Amino acid sequence: MNCSGSPPIHGADLGWAFGCSRRGASHLRGGKPCQDAYALWSGTFLSAPQLIAAVADGHGDRQHDLSEIGASLATQVAVQELLSPLPKDALFESDHALEEEFARTFPERVTESWLVRVQEDAKSRLGESYTAVDPEATIRRYGTTLLVTRVSPRWIMLAQIGDGDILFLSLDDRIVYPLETENALVGLSTYSLASRNAISLWKTAVLPREGGLLLLATDGLSDSFGGSDHPEFQRFVRSLRQRIGEYGIGKVAHSLPTWLSQYSDQGSGDDVTLVLMDIMPEEGGNNQTVEDTDGTPNRSEN
Repeated sequence: MNCSGSPPIHGADLGWAFGCSRRGASHLRGGKPCQDAYALWSGTFLSAPQLIAAVADGHGDRQHDLSEIGASLATQVAVQELLSPLPKDALFESDHALEEEFARTFPERVTESWLVRVQEDAKSRLGESYTAVDPEATIRRYGTTLLVTRVSPRWIMLAQIGDGDILFLSLDDRIVYPLETENALVGLSTYSLASRNAISLWKTAVLPREGGLLLLATDGLSDSFGGSDHPEFQRFVRSLRQRIGEYGIGKVAHSLPTWLSQYSDQGSGDDVTLVLMDIMPEEGGNNQTVEDTDGTPNRSEN
């Protein structure tokens, strides 16, 4: 989904998820497309419910003129690869064992799948002249970051290449950044699926599932508040739980496009994407309802 919002989707016994992308204020003024993308999926895989999300931020530089396509392709292949067979969760006695397997296999699979899709798209655009173009230069045109998660009955799997924010708001109101912050780059530079050594640039983590809010966002959101460690941004994160509790997930999802547009206009000016997952504790028992914009309670199933 690009530059739009989605109604909440329900993962049986796992929780709710919704997301939104908005074209940045500076992109609107400059006539540039939205270069963010996101994808959500819920269903059953390996006989267990799953919630999957992917968020991508295409690079804005001129050499990345097809990055909005690259971002969309990245979210598509991320969902596909997160549904590729890993050994069943039950085979892993610890999150460390599963994390080793995930770190060993997922970055390579998703990076290579993205490169294949990019090459297919480039061939369709360039036709016979494709073979005369520098392959690395062509791939750079599609450059994008990628953040992903898969929530299953026992685990929360996370992976990221490039900038953006993955954070978790626990039930006791702690904000946790499960992936290490990347300090190797400065300024506007970021790692990318188009990087020559992209497979080695991924960060991954596997956590035991617990209840709380999981957020995946492009850097346009936190930059609008002064950065991911800024108190104003963290107050915004905590306010999401308060708004969900007071108004319901459906109304928050309906309001999210307006909020994100305002943050971009008053802050970074960049495209802004946010995916939010309201995850139930492992024992279940979440009674959260989804409300339509007229306030009528409604259970939403995907």
